[in-house]
Amino acid sequence: MTGVIDLIVYCDAVPRIAEPIRLELPDRLELERWVDAHSTPQQVTQRCRIILAAASGNQDKEIAEDLQINFKTVALWRGRFRKEGSDCLWEVSSGRGRKPIYPMTKVAAIIPE
Repeated sequence: MTGVIDLIVYCDAVPRIAEPIRLELPDRLELERWVDAHSTPQQVTQRCRIILAAASGNQDKEIAEDLQINFKTVALWRGRFRKEGSDCLWEVSSGRGRKPIYPMTKVAAIIPE
């Protein structure tokens, strides 16, 4: 026993600063078009708003507060967009959405082609 106590101190005073996303003008216009389109699904619109706000230099917590969502959601989509680009904004996880009531075989038997 040496009498030395190891002390590890974690400090929450240093904020995490996310790098702003750089959007070229055509990409920015495409995201804005998706936000304005009435046919764009709500989840895609929200993701586009996250990326547009991030490209404007806003931090994750600020974006989350403005859009009234969890900041982890903002960080998730910022990261995905950095890795995969704008195509990832349209991806829907399997298992999402309303499930069909009737199997396709029954539908095909009832509705002729």
